[in-house]
Amino acid sequence: YTLMLNKIRYLGNKPTFEAEVRKLPFDTKVLWQSSFVSPGAQFTKEIFLIAFIFALPGLFAGALRIIKEKDSGVFISLALLAGFFILFLLVKRLYVFVVYFLCAVMPLAGSFLKKRKYYFAACALFFAGSTMQWETAYPKLKNVPRRINSYKQALIKHMNENIPPGSVLLCNIGIAPEIVHNSSFSTVLHNHYEEKNIRDKTEAFYKSMYASEKELYDFAKQYGAEYLIYHWEFLFDKSVNSMRYQVDAMNLFKSCAAYKLHFDEKNLEHFSLIYQNDYYRLFKIHPRGKQAPPATLEYAPFFNKLVFEPQNRILYMDGMREKGPLFDDDYARAKMDSVWAMPQMKSRADSEAAKGNFQEAENIYMKILETDPYYSRTRIIISDFYMRTGQFSKALPHTGWLVQNYPSPQSYYYLTESLRASGYEKEAREAAEEARRLFPASGIGDGSR
Repeated sequence: YTLMLNKIRYLGNKPTFEAEVRKLPFDTKVLWQSSFVSPGAQFTKEIFLIAFIFALPGLFAGALRIIKEKDSGVFISLALLAGFFILFLLVKRLYVFVVYFLCAVMPLAGSFLKKRKYYFAACALFFAGSTMQWETAYPKLKNVPRRINSYKQALIKHMNENIPPGSVLLCNIGIAPEIVHNSSFSTVLHNHYEEKNIRDKTEAFYKSMYASEKELYDFAKQYGAEYLIYHWEFLFDKSVNSMRYQVDAMNLFKSCAAYKLHFDEKNLEHFSLIYQNDYYRLFKIHPRGKQAPPATLEYAPFFNKLVFEPQNRILYMDGMREKGPLFDDDYARAKMDSVWAMPQMKSRADSEAAKGNFQEAENIYMKILETDPYYSRTRIIISDFYMRTGQFSKALPHTGWLVQNYPSPQSYYYLTESLRASGYEKEAREAAEEARRLFPASGIGDGSR
């Protein structure tokens, strides 16, 4: 009821002004998403158009019975239909009740079939509804396999292979059902729409995520959690459906747990990073002083502090300087947009290179490098571009960076070839010898790639 009242109060739109956001209780904010939002025009059309056409003769017949016969049963049915339609405009999942009462009034159209003047109109509506049903609904009646995205699959696969069965995981509810379904692990949080105590537990988890590391650790141990799954949106997302919005954490100090889990994992006392991909991080939870074995982690741009934090600016909150600097959301949001655009930028650059527009392609590649100069894949792409276009000297800084930061047979190959093509024979031989010493099976320097 509180959700309904607040939706009416704010005309169906979540407030974004911070003072108004703080007035909303957690239950309202956490429920006001997914199927509890107001329906859009397209959703309403897809759900009700065909049912309404079928029900139209019954609605007309019911109205006539109320007017002529004062039929109280029909009046109650139509009143419930109208009432649930109003509620549907607030919460779209209530469409099932609207459809039910539309179906309930359809049999009333039977009286029209006995009257010649209404017979053809009723048949025309039924025919129109059946035709639309055949063309729009039936083609969608097929089995669609349910697949989770590749990043969740990779995370769950890693956990199944490296974590003891039966381990307890602390994670957000977005991934919890898929973990339970695809593994032998249990999760602390479950669907928060079910019971008040589950929503209270969810609220406590969200608040501890934006409090100190010690508070997050205490919450985890209270429920026996052994591992924590962290998603980059815990820190970056400030939308009306975000965790930060739901617990009024719109401004964050860098001392909070979420910031440390995201950017400062080496200084955590109770959490050790053991796995990451582009979206998720997996931490082992342990008492102070104990550490998990060091893990080999793939680079993920979203977790690089050097990419998402300004190097020449520090923010503080007025009157709260003693709490330390703030996380710069505006800067991170702008960088986030740039990082998201990197695949599209690469496609554009590749297209320009294929057309022979090497200068334009180079400009785009440089924008990608400016967005994230720490990503080895970007350096490989740029090195390959310069070498394919005969600009070997321009490839040297990038191949040298690759060897220094990500030594591998591939990076040494690019370095030796760019050195040799640029006229640095001695340096090329030295690089090839070093590659053979580090990677004996690579074949670098003997004419093979």
